Amino acid sequence: MATAAAAQSARRRIIDIGANLTDPMFKGIYNGSQKHIHDLSDVIKRSVTYGIQRVRNDCLIVND
Repeated sequence: MATAAAAQSARRRIIDIGANLTDPMFKGIYNGSQKHIHDLSDVIKRSVTYGIQRVRNDCLIVND
């Protein structure tokens, strides 16, 4: 029984629907000023290292 529960737990996936990769902070911009270099590729590399397999990045365009 414990083995079945462990197998079930190992198959669980977590989905984060808030991957706001277009946010200026990934370009190093906070509150309108440059704080560090563009690091989006480093962020993605770290996420893969920690087991992230897919990223969903939604966007919305609002026309005036």
